Amino acid sequence: LDRLGYAARKELDQWLRYFIHRFLELAEPLGNPLPDQLDESKFNKALGAILEKNSGTKGIIEQRIVDALCLATYDSSWKSRGIGDAVNTSNLSKRKLGDCDFQNLDSQEVHAYEAHGGNLSQAYLNEHMRTLPKLLKPRLNEWDSFSHVSDWKITIWFIAHEFTAKVPDNVNISGVDIEVKFLSFAEFSTQVGIAHARHYLKSHFIEPLSKSTTPAFVRRAFMRFYN
Repeated sequence: LDRLGYAARKELDQWLRYFIHRFLELAEPLGNPLPDQLDESKFNKALGAILEKNSGTKGIIEQRIVDALCLATYDSSWKSRGIGDAVNTSNLSKRKLGDCDFQNLDSQEVHAYEAHGGNLSQAYLNEHMRTLPKLLKPRLNEWDSFSHVSDWKITIWFIAHEFTAKVPDNVNISGVDIEVKFLSFAEFSTQVGIAHARHYLKSHFIEPLSKSTTPAFVRRAFMRFYN
């Protein structure tokens, strides 16, 4: 490290710190394990509370809930991207337009979902919209290889507990029409139906929470709602 220049040394220092923090997270005992069998009434109560209030888990719980609800919404004609991704996964590297998205080749549509715990602010929305042309470029190259790009339509759903941002006007980027919509977690769950999503809530919400790769504080947060 001492042989490196100042900027390179600072950057490598930062990556070493990230590695150490990640190692500590993974080495931490599972802690606050979830019960082998969740009581259905207590689970429903916990889920209802999380749908109404920010879980305080840096969006981890919220993203897993959106994964489950989305999987219950779309059939096999829609191909998903981003389901199960960590909250800090790069949208650009995975060529996705939100935390997850669903693409239908027949109708030439993409429905993308951004899960946001708490309030969706105007600043957060503006930043996402600013980066959208860059995120869209890999998909444009993909679509251009087998279709007319202008035939595609994108809908981006922002799922949050509340909104102070304003729904933006529809935009057209490189010939593709893009519409942004807002939906609260409670509205989304009602629209899908919790009973209909129960299988996916188990496989894409509860089971990931039980894994050692999920930080213990996330399980503690869930158990506070559960108990």
